[in-house]
Amino acid sequence: MHAQVFKCFKNDDLIETVPYAVKYTRETDEEKKLAHLKEFNITKSLEHENVVRSIELFDSEIKGEIH
Repeated sequence: MHAQVFKCFKNDDLIETVPYAVKYTRETDEEKKLAHLKEFNITKSLEHENVVRSIELFDSEIKGEIH
C-alpha cells in the first residue's frame, strides 16, 4: 500500500487551531482497498497518545481514491 499524508484544517477553522492529517491513496485493487478499510476500522477504535485516531473514511469509487 502506498499513500501520502497531508496536514489540513477544517473549513470553518479560520485560524487553523486544530490540525488534522489526511491519508490519500489511489487503489484499484479490491484487496488493497479492503486492507485500507481494515486499517481504518482498527485505528478508529484506538485511543492512545502516540497513535493517530481515524475519524472518517471517504472512498470515491469513480476516481479510485481513498481519503
